[in-house]
Amino acid sequence: MNAQLNVTPRQRLIEVAEWLEAKTPAKAGVVEFDMSHWVEQNECGTSCCIAGAIVQFDQAANGRAALSVGEIGEIDEGLADHYYSIGDYAGDLCGLNTAQADELFTNNLDATPSDAATAIRRFLDTGEMYWDGDDGESQLVAQSRKLPSKNSVLLGADGKPLVEGDVNVIAVLNTATGVVRAWKPFGNKRFRHELAINAASSLPQLPGHTSWELAPKVDLEAIIASSEDDVYDAEQYPDMLDNWYWSKDLYASSPSDYAWGVHFLSGGVDYRGRGLHSRALAVCRPAPASQQ
Repeated sequence: MNAQLNVTPRQRLIEVAEWLEAKTPAKAGVVEFDMSHWVEQNECGTSCCIAGAIVQFDQAANGRAALSVGEIGEIDEGLADHYYSIGDYAGDLCGLNTAQADELFTNNLDATPSDAATAIRRFLDTGEMYWDGDDGESQLVAQSRKLPSKNSVLLGADGKPLVEGDVNVIAVLNTATGVVRAWKPFGNKRFRHELAINAASSLPQLPGHTSWELAPKVDLEAIIASSEDDVYDAEQYPDMLDNWYWSKDLYASSPSDYAWGVHFLSGGVDYRGRGLHSRALAVCRPAPASQQ
């Protein structure tokens, strides 16, 4: 499923900001609007919040029917394997990382459409995502825009370290573990387990490195072990999200049904149903000299 041709994420945000400033008139399948609700709660469909409106506008721009129940599979069945919610998908449509999307698509009961428009305009002007009344960006949102600053070498598309100031990061080598991780290749997607494996292994191979794979449990546990005080060291891993991540490792007692995952808010490690949605971290390693 392709988004509307020649429409940039910035243009989508401008469109929804203008609509909010106009007091949310009926438009493109959005007949009633209540931004105090999540997209898929309270049986209110997708027209009730900012993320839902963004998706409805995109549906109309592409000549597709308006959504009625607000489920991601209503757009395209294949999307349900790659996105957990309409909010995740709307974030990718608008070029928002997950922390920014969660901040904007909040069920903030005290906010008005005008407040939302202000938050969007501020983001467009400054790159900072927060609401009036907040003391600037939250720690998680600010962290999401940072590059690793500790035990890290930033790599470009040629697999070599970037020169200082170059932000075209493709991967990051952690010098403490020797593990290379792909730098945010999946946007806001959350995959069922088999598709997480496929997504990681399908990334273009980084020159001078082994093939990409979904991170094994031991690599995810090493991220947890990077900090004694927090769940993980955000200076080394600012790209990690406070969600479940799949490992490639299957649960030995029932490998067809369960696989191991790590939760980066609680630090928990547990097996989960492979049909559930979780984040994916793709990793590789520098290839031995004899293979380069």
